[in-house]
Amino acid sequence: MIWTILSMRKMGMAIQEIAWISARQLAARLGLSRATLANWRSADLRAGRLGAAPGRPVYRRFGRAVRYAVSAVTGEPIIAEAPQQEVRG
Repeated sequence: MIWTILSMRKMGMAIQEIAWISARQLAARLGLSRATLANWRSADLRAGRLGAAPGRPVYRRFGRAVRYAVSAVTGEPIIAEAPQQEVRG
């Protein structure tokens, strides 16, 4: 089941529509096991991160359910980016 919600997320200058899919669906798309995704989420929790580590798929909890963000247009997973540091001159 794909949950589609309109989400305004800044990606450069673009605003993107995001679909939320289950861990099972994302694991099948990426060729990973659900346990790998669970291990990544566990590592984020142990590290004190509020979201996914840079380079890993963006996820959110909806109650007890964990859903992963994918582009509603292309179906590609949305990958977390490292926070950008300010350059002061």
